[in-house]
Amino acid sequence: ITGRSKGVDVLREIAGKVFMYHVYGASIPYDGGKYGLGVLSKERPLNHYSVVLPGREEQRQLLVVEFDRYVIGCTHFSLTEEDRVSSVNIIEQEAAKMKKPFFLAGDLNAMPESEVMNQIQKDFLLLNNVKHFTIPANNPNRCIDYIAYYTGNGESAGGKITADKPFTVLSSRVVEESMASDHRPVIVNIRFKARQSEIFRTRPYLQNPVDNGMTVMWQTHVPVYSWVEYGTDTVNLTKVHLLRDGQVICNNMNHKIRLTDLKPGQKYYYR
Repeated sequence: ITGRSKGVDVLREIAGKVFMYHVYGASIPYDGGKYGLGVLSKERPLNHYSVVLPGREEQRQLLVVEFDRYVIGCTHFSLTEEDRVSSVNIIEQEAAKMKKPFFLAGDLNAMPESEVMNQIQKDFLLLNNVKHFTIPANNPNRCIDYIAYYTGNGESAGGKITADKPFTVLSSRVVEESMASDHRPVIVNIRFKARQSEIFRTRPYLQNPVDNGMTVMWQTHVPVYSWVEYGTDTVNLTKVHLLRDGQVICNNMNHKIRLTDLKPGQKYYYR
């Protein structure tokens, strides 16, 4: 709440309008109130705290927010190179403590080819495309805003992860928006790998037993690559995929596979 925001708690106001939880961490006193970092989430946070980072022009911080399956670190780096380098060391030490996947997001005030970003990529994998510029918002010509995943122990190897990660990056983009901020929003869409017990929504069931065929149908909670294996004995089974325009559908949640050329009176096995 500051004079600039006319006494409105902006983060709380936005959270209420979009039905999300909010966490705020104040960095400095500013304009009759406080100025800092905020995180909005659909999931209720389990815990949050702030870690002080160096800032010569103003105090900086890392806002750490823990959720059920992951931890978010939100930050805004200093304008001074030495402070940014020191901040990377502090954040790496903090990330190393986590028992869950750790993601870093924020304005790092550093170009992709800078020493700061080279240092970060020793232990972090950048998830957004740095060729998608973020500032200035009205006509961006560089990227200084990032979302990254902590790989730990130097496993990122020049920006390319060498260890298995618990999620898949589905997309990355920068939104063409210039009203809310002098930076454009960075969006990375990821999906965590589902636990085995979380995959199936329904058991397979049989439908449409006509024309010497049978349809096997089921649903899953997450998109998966799937198939049906069937035959007259359990040893030699034929694999059948869902095809569309000659291509296998491999990212689907509603599964419908047709078995054909079945012989009446014959016993078949399927899985």
